Amino acid sequence: MKVLRNIILSAVIFILAVSCLPQSDLSRDFGDLETWSDVFDIFWKRMSTNYLFWNLDYDNGLGWDAVYDDYKPEFDKLGDVIDSMRSAAEQKENTESAYRLFYEIAKNLSDGHFALKLTDTDGNDIMISLLGYRVMSRLGYSDDEILDYLTGDQDFRSSRYSAYNESREENTPHIAEYVFGIDRTKSGIYDTHGIHGFSSMEYYYDPGNNDFSILLGRNSDGIVYFSLSSFFFSSYISTKGPEADALRIARQFLELIADPETSGVIIDIRGNGGGAVYDLSVLWSGFMREGVDTIKIAETRRKAGEGRTDYGAWLDLSITKPEILENAYHPFSSDVPIAVLVNDNCLSCAELTCLTFMAYRDYHGYNVKFFGADTGGGFGALLYDSNSNEPISEDNYNGGISYAAPYMDMLYTPYLQTRYLDGRNFEGQGIPVSDEGYIPYDYQTFSQGDDARLEAAIDWLESTM
Repeated sequence: MKVLRNIILSAVIFILAVSCLPQSDLSRDFGDLETWSDVFDIFWKRMSTNYLFWNLDYDNGLGWDAVYDDYKPEFDKLGDVIDSMRSAAEQKENTESAYRLFYEIAKNLSDGHFALKLTDTDGNDIMISLLGYRVMSRLGYSDDEILDYLTGDQDFRSSRYSAYNESREENTPHIAEYVFGIDRTKSGIYDTHGIHGFSSMEYYYDPGNNDFSILLGRNSDGIVYFSLSSFFFSSYISTKGPEADALRIARQFLELIADPETSGVIIDIRGNGGGAVYDLSVLWSGFMREGVDTIKIAETRRKAGEGRTDYGAWLDLSITKPEILENAYHPFSSDVPIAVLVNDNCLSCAELTCLTFMAYRDYHGYNVKFFGADTGGGFGALLYDSNSNEPISEDNYNGGISYAAPYMDMLYTPYLQTRYLDGRNFEGQGIPVSDEGYIPYDYQTFSQGDDARLEAAIDWLESTM
């Protein structure tokens, strides 16, 4: 059985490449690649057949041929990827010229997951993330500065691009540390000294599972707060059984939201890069009314062939109450307001979470409001084999992770495209937060414990009581 899973690659991307002029033989052994022009040829073909979002980019894919015409001569000028006649400085300059061309082509793609790592095997490499590009652009960095960041060493990145690094600290472990005074590297039940009305909160941290962390509590006004760094509950089900601490906390969350003493709920997914789609059912089906076991949250489709816009039909994406925690599911009162906290580092399953609560609001009459900033804009998903836990071959599905050729360490693009129930496609844009819900982020005040976005959510929930 093949299971749909949404995995994240939190920020790494870049590129594309070629066709219209007479093209190189794309069927030859990739081991023969020697020039940047060869690499460009392979990339253009792979993108032409496997990229999923031509309906959104390059004039419905029609402009992709012009990319080949425009950029092929520029890559021809760069010659061999590795040339022993170049000095180390000349080699680095030549490689960075190639990176810049790929960067120019890829930076405005819509795919929020799209990722590429390039290397010249001489110590010069690059990892480019569209999510990272968008976040840095919103922070005011120029295109040249972002490219400098991507090609710079760690010391350079840390010293010059502090605003980007600071933006990535707005996540579950840092909320636990900065706002509630919790040791973010240690699980436990903490005395939170009445901060925001919370006398105690339970924090869970697993460094062995992608630094997975959870924060749960209910304050004196009956507001349940639940934050999670990613969606990895499925791994506890498969490796540690239903009594794993993470699932125990999930069960407590499900019981708390349905408790008559609960007056409001905060779902905090700031900085959440995603994870397993199955987790959406584990957690968010707990908000279903009595007698409801399944709700539709979105629609997905994949490529049906090698044509750029050769798509299959849109299919329903729904969440259903799973058996693993069935005793914890109780009818939820849709009168209880729900605040969802998001930022521009939310991606994938975090954004599918947004679509879930939008569906609860728009189609089921729930009182839901979003706070923070627009999300990252990456809704795609991979198909994984449930037996091997490996990505299903891109040859069968025209998409997904590819290790295409020498000098291209990784190309990542999803198998599945997602749109909301009303037909809107948020890929590359993110879920918009209303003007009323938008709250500016300031790292300095946040790191000192002043979480304006959390305060705004609590104030709104209290105003509805």
